[in-house]
Amino acid sequence: MGFKFVPDKNQPYRIFSLGATFAPEGVIVGNLRDGDPQLTPHFKAHEFACPDCKVYKIAIRTLEGLENVRVRAGVPLEVAKTTLTSVVNSGGSGYRCWRHNAETPHSSSHSKHMMGYAVDVHPTGTLTVAELYKLMDSEPVFHGGGLGLYKDFVHGDSWAKRRWQG
Repeated sequence: MGFKFVPDKNQPYRIFSLGATFAPEGVIVGNLRDGDPQLTPHFKAHEFACPDCKVYKIAIRTLEGLENVRVRAGVPLEVAKTTLTSVVNSGGSGYRCWRHNAETPHSSSHSKHMMGYAVDVHPTGTLTVAELYKLMDSEPVFHGGGLGLYKDFVHGDSWAKRRWQG
């Protein structure tokens, strides 16, 4: 069955129900200025926050899938931080505000990161990118969504099913 997110009324985030096929459970939205809540046993809000505006936004479906992959991987996973020149292996940006997305190389103007549906994930320890890709593809939310295989990370989202290599 896997991990299920349970909202905590005492935390500084809101859950928005979009009524969308791709985020039927809703999207968690908050700002790091108000705190850095633990969202799952292995992920905190700062890992999904935009480095420009400090807002975090993550679809509950995507978050649950990522936590399930982390548990099955048995090693920490790092949400990739995007910079103005690259994607680097150092914590923090699943969500991108429109400005940060526009400044990120090779990003789409329709990026699922801007809606909180997408994460770019680095493996750690002995886990390879290829093994991480297989783990993510076996998780229902990512198997039915977007998966992109890159040299150093895997993109996963809860949008429509598509596959690519970057």
